[in-house]
Amino acid sequence: MSLAHGEAQSRQLLFALVLTPVDLCQKFIGWLLDMPCHEDIVLLVSPATYDAVNWPARWTVKVVDGREPLRQALAGGAQAAAVISGSLADHRIVVRQFAFQPQHPMLLALHWPGAPVARSLVNHWRFNKATDVNLFVDLDAKAFSGQPGYLGVKNPVVLTRPEAEGISVSQCLRYTLDALLGYPQRALDHRVVRDYSDLKLSYITHFYCNQNDISSVTRLLERYAAYPEDVRARCSL
Repeated sequence: MSLAHGEAQSRQLLFALVLTPVDLCQKFIGWLLDMPCHEDIVLLVSPATYDAVNWPARWTVKVVDGREPLRQALAGGAQAAAVISGSLADHRIVVRQFAFQPQHPMLLALHWPGAPVARSLVNHWRFNKATDVNLFVDLDAKAFSGQPGYLGVKNPVVLTRPEAEGISVSQCLRYTLDALLGYPQRALDHRVVRDYSDLKLSYITHFYCNQNDISSVTRLLERYAAYPEDVRARCSL
């Protein structure tokens, strides 16, 4: 099983991009360059991708040529917080390497338009059981999910959505990693809070959207709004 939220001690993100086409690697790496990052970035790339990119000095880039060398390179990645595969071909090898270990990094698969996942028992296990999150580049990449002949992919995150105006792919990827790896940041009472241990009071109430009277909720919100700011910062609804 993957490490539970908050258990990941490593700050390393490992990217398997060896079997990903060079043009898609260049696009994905551009998003990574724009993403605020507080982890150690390690990338496994093909010789062609290595030659095509101007790599920043702060990243660790390893050239890996082929499937078997990729398996060997992944053997050293067991302590990573997450392994992100750049293509379905890369992800097949990543899952084979890590899924049978008692504990392993979070496994994320990147899905591009034009590369739907065929429906099969093996793919159901690979993408719906062994994979923590399926990252779809956009809605076109997700369009075939669940259609006849194609796998209904679970745990999806779409990185580009029309309604998410102003939120870039890099920002969406950052939000996803923060939520997965257990270090959220909540700005409350002029403080940045990285976990929920500060909360001392919680309200729980039943609410049904089809009821005629929502006064139980509005009264709760009014009472909450009347608390001093320092108290509200330590409550959850």
